[in-house]
Amino acid sequence: LCGFAMGLSWASKWTGIYSAIGLAIIFFAQMIQRFRGDIYATKNPNGKTGEISHQFIIKNFHKKLIVTLLSCCIFFIVVPAVIYVLSYIPFNDGTDRTLIQKVIEAQKTMFNYHSTLNATHPYGSKWYQWPIMYRPIWYYSGVVSDTVREGIGAFGNPLVWWLGIPAFFYMVYLIFKNRDKNALFLVIAYLAQLVSWIPVTRLTFIYHYFPCVPFIVLMLGYSILNIYNEAKNKKAVMYGAFVYAGLAIVLFAMFYPVLSGHPCSVDYVDHFLKWFDSWVLI
Repeated sequence: LCGFAMGLSWASKWTGIYSAIGLAIIFFAQMIQRFRGDIYATKNPNGKTGEISHQFIIKNFHKKLIVTLLSCCIFFIVVPAVIYVLSYIPFNDGTDRTLIQKVIEAQKTMFNYHSTLNATHPYGSKWYQWPIMYRPIWYYSGVVSDTVREGIGAFGNPLVWWLGIPAFFYMVYLIFKNRDKNALFLVIAYLAQLVSWIPVTRLTFIYHYFPCVPFIVLMLGYSILNIYNEAKNKKAVMYGAFVYAGLAIVLFAMFYPVLSGHPCSVDYVDHFLKWFDSWVLI
């Protein structure tokens, strides 16, 4: 199912492949750990690690490793690749080329377009501007009256995106302090979506950051959990978490009109929502 979902993401947008890279990093890091366990078991053949005897590891490790690698090649390379190719079936370019030829030609065309694109846009932004929401995209504007307008902008909840920055560094801290595997997973998943955009020189937009947002939310939740577990006054942390969640909901409600295109007062937007000059909301 994971490989099938990965294939659907590849067929939707190339950025789905970035997630696959992050998954591969996590997988091979786990395999390295398993190799170290096998080496340790081989050096101590009569011992046990937990409830697993080292003899069982010695007898089964390499066989299970081969099965695991072959399974991953099928589920996370072959299956997604097949789905990606099949997604081109509805594509008709007016020629008699085979499906594979169409796919290969499409990859060349897309790569050439993105690698040679030299364009500007008033709502373009760089990767380092996305977490602070420096330049949201203004998608739509409608005029209802002199005092009421409509607008749709692409940006996030300030309390989620902005606090996601210290939450990320807190995850890094947990990795070095506690060798926290959950924090490591979240950092790899987050960076798998973001790092690939750093060397990109062509025009980019804030929506490229959206795949990072689920991991920001998870990092925030995991940060609260760790702070709660280590706090002496757990009630204070719990109440603080409720306050934070409540304020995030309030901000969502406040910004909802300029996220959805709902008619709203120009005065309300100018005084309560337009926090920076770089934000165009209606």
